[in-house]
Amino acid sequence: PAEALKPAEAPKPTAAPAAAAPAKPGATLVAAGESIGDNYDPSVSFQGWSHAWTAANLFDTLVDSRDGKISPALATQWSTSPDRLTYTFKLRPNVKFHDGTPFDAEAVAFNYMRQIDDKHPSYQAQSITRGVTLVGVTKVEATGPLEVTFTRSRPSVAMLAQLALPWAGIMSPTAIQKFGADYGRSPVGTGPFVFEKGAKGDEASMTAFPDYWGTKPSVGRVVIRAIPDLSSVNAALLAGEVDLTQNVDFKDLAAHRRNSRLKVEVVPGASYGYLAVNNQAPNLKDVRVRRALAHAIDSRQIIDVILYGEAEPPAGFLTPPVPGYAKELLNYYPYDQAKARALLAEAGMADLALNLWAPSNGFWPGMAELMQAELAKVGVKISVEKIDPARFGGQVSEGKHDLFIWDGSQSSADPGELMNSFFLSSNPRSMGRYGFNNKEFDDLVAAQDAEADEAKRQPILLQAQKLLLDQVPQVFLYHGRFATVMSSRVQGFKTLPFRHAVYFNGITLS
Repeated sequence: PAEALKPAEAPKPTAAPAAAAPAKPGATLVAAGESIGDNYDPSVSFQGWSHAWTAANLFDTLVDSRDGKISPALATQWSTSPDRLTYTFKLRPNVKFHDGTPFDAEAVAFNYMRQIDDKHPSYQAQSITRGVTLVGVTKVEATGPLEVTFTRSRPSVAMLAQLALPWAGIMSPTAIQKFGADYGRSPVGTGPFVFEKGAKGDEASMTAFPDYWGTKPSVGRVVIRAIPDLSSVNAALLAGEVDLTQNVDFKDLAAHRRNSRLKVEVVPGASYGYLAVNNQAPNLKDVRVRRALAHAIDSRQIIDVILYGEAEPPAGFLTPPVPGYAKELLNYYPYDQAKARALLAEAGMADLALNLWAPSNGFWPGMAELMQAELAKVGVKISVEKIDPARFGGQVSEGKHDLFIWDGSQSSADPGELMNSFFLSSNPRSMGRYGFNNKEFDDLVAAQDAEADEAKRQPILLQAQKLLLDQVPQVFLYHGRFATVMSSRVQGFKTLPFRHAVYFNGITLS
């Protein structure tokens, strides 16, 4: 018989109590993040974590996974065919987009087929959704007014988790057709907040959607301000100009904990920091050079000096909150300057010059300078370029760098999520950012995604992580923690292990 999931309790959009008192009319919550881009279509390239908060609050997905478990959202129930190639979803009735048009099966099919079908009149050429959520999906069709069916070319245990990602948010087909190429600047979803306005690099604002199908917002308006400089974020918090932020300097946490006007939450994050190594850069094609870099960097120093101890040493690619985390991969590349120098000499690269790109905000410049000093000890000359965080994601995708530092964060508990979006050869990001194209890795990702038995899946995930460690498209630096600092008047917010998962509709302001 077909595997089926019965109707379940509607998801709780946040951890707020259901009976939370409404905010005063017009109450505004101000959140601070590191960047705001200029395209709010959730399917396009990543533009920063605080920019992703807009997608999480403007758009809903078919299913929800913010607590690490799949629960209903725009779909109330679903079933899977015995061969796991067909998924059928029953949709929530009486849901409206912000423009008043109805949410139905045709809207779902329109959203996803425009990612898959390059003949679609609204085809989205630059789609992160196609390279992550829709890998292996060949067709999405309305099979009833409130029933939609997905057809796959191969089974995937990650299908539901992928549909819960914010880049899988459902947009108004009417708005997409109305605004055309400018749709991303006039986003229309079904989420708890309605887009008000945005200014790249400055701020974006949203207002409460009174007809929201789920828990209605208690605040009337949310402003997300881009404040990339951490000292400025700190000043804004202390002045009461910002109510909530995850863009914090870990060195300030001790003082924030002592401040009765602030609250601090820290949780293990499904996040890791990395040094990206462009495998196609002329001086980095030899794997011995890439492995030398891995031996030359002291992750413990990065954790202690830059992150003030608020991180864990890296054990492979997958982080502690994610299935497949492999503690046995700790210290895969022990800090060993002599080994690094020997590998460089063996590769004929004893005098090596490389560029290193870093976001210009937060702790990244300091981390880049620490790496510059460390690599100089093994004869590698590093030139650091600091780049506006709003432009960083797009610029590193062009492949003109040798190295860059950044972090990666899961948006679900699916261990294959970042393997797909970072390293799969069919994803343009893999070649653009890492110069990585590896059929063996592609096959391992496909194998783990098709394996429904978790006990059999784990060795495949371990093998995939070892391949990444051996080929070094990234040097893993640390497994991160997430910190939220908020005003004591903020009630009902819960810090989650997924970086995009900042939801505002459960928040009340006392």
